[in-house]
Amino acid sequence: MKQKHIKIISTVGTILCLCAALGYAVKLHHDCKAQRTEWNSIAEETFREALRMEVDWRGKIPHYQSTGGQAGTFPLKRELPDSITFVTSAYGSRKYALSKEKYRHNLYQASDENSSITYLLLEYPIVLDTLHAHWDSLLCQREVVATTAIRYAYTDWGEYTDTLFSPASAATDSLLTCYLGVRCEAEFTGYVGYGSIYRHWDAKNWLILFLLLAASAGFPSVCRLVYRFAERKFTRQEILHVADARIEDAKIYQLAEGITYDVMNRTISRGTLSCQLPPQSGILFVLFLRAEDHRLTFDEIDRSLWRGKGSRDQLFTAIKRLRSKLEASGLPLKIIKESDTYQLKITHSIDTFTKVSNG
Repeated sequence: MKQKHIKIISTVGTILCLCAALGYAVKLHHDCKAQRTEWNSIAEETFREALRMEVDWRGKIPHYQSTGGQAGTFPLKRELPDSITFVTSAYGSRKYALSKEKYRHNLYQASDENSSITYLLLEYPIVLDTLHAHWDSLLCQREVVATTAIRYAYTDWGEYTDTLFSPASAATDSLLTCYLGVRCEAEFTGYVGYGSIYRHWDAKNWLILFLLLAASAGFPSVCRLVYRFAERKFTRQEILHVADARIEDAKIYQLAEGITYDVMNRTISRGTLSCQLPPQSGILFVLFLRAEDHRLTFDEIDRSLWRGKGSRDQLFTAIKRLRSKLEASGLPLKIIKESDTYQLKITHSIDTFTKVSNG
């Protein structure tokens, strides 16, 4: 497998890992949005429950009389009237308009309950901080993590409206509004916020996302390591020694794969393929053919080519020149560096070659 193929594989693998990470993050986002719908439903339910707790806690609901001496209520099955009259010590007899829209969101739909709650809220006002604490407690019991706030607006008998918040400020969204009292004089608006979606991811979600991102970042390196390992393992199994026997005075060497080397003409050939080596490369090639296991050290090459006065740069240049010629020839011949030695090998062959002296 060529290096360009490795690059293609590593690029495709990186893109796939990134797409997987992005897809997983999108899935978590959608799951979180679906959870928020469920959390909102729980928040509405617990908000109404907290309001009922506040009303029920006040005990026995007081009774009242209207101007006509009859109970100030209207039948449940009858259509809601446009107004209702109350008698109070402070304002006397007074008519109040009723909002059908608000009444649809009243916590208590029974008219007698609401008329009693009107007097109840006057005698025992709701403490907003206590209501907020009850709501938070109910949410915790249902395992919903949220930031909450309540807006409380109360319209007294003189139709003056006072507004309070608990807590004083909160970065939340409006959830729902409930009313209490027959005049819907007490308005409670619940606000809830869940913060960033990331705060709702658990350790498992973060671990999976981290592994996907790490895989995308490390995939090219893993591909290169696998390629190097495979090349080292499988190439060494396929590249075999050129020959085991040597004929010192041979003029023509016959190698495996039908390859021959003419010492006099410094020509390597097989069929129609032919390559002529420069003088120094020809001498170096013969040195490899005659060496044991066709392996040479720097000192052995130095003594033969430069009588022990060569340099490392000269060695690298000579090896590089011979390698270039062998690669350009198209013949399955390679020079492999192992530690501090160089070895001549034939690729894709299980045969050795023999030398035929004097052509």
